[in-house]
Amino acid sequence: MHFLGGVWLGMFGVWCWHVVRPGVLSCFRVVAVAGGTALVLGCVWEAYEYAVFVWGGSALPGNYTGDTALDLLMDLSGALVAGVGWASETLRKKHPTAATRPVVAP
Repeated sequence: MHFLGGVWLGMFGVWCWHVVRPGVLSCFRVVAVAGGTALVLGCVWEAYEYAVFVWGGSALPGNYTGDTALDLLMDLSGALVAGVGWASETLRKKHPTAATRPVVAP
């Protein structure tokens, strides 16, 4: 679930960037925005989970640190996959290959 959440967050972050600052982003910036969005919002979610455990009166699970690290890693990896996919699609549209160029009759 965290991987798919990371994909969604990454695409949402890049989409928001396009709404706020229209124009073509570099491939690096697309991946950085996607990863950064997922990492920041993933940390917010993990802080929320921690607060629910602490203020809810229940004890933290024994593997809480490992679970949190794995959740953040899966968020980030999903966002990076989304960012690379978005960047490759942008490159494909910007620099079409011979197979995707329209055929013009002589």
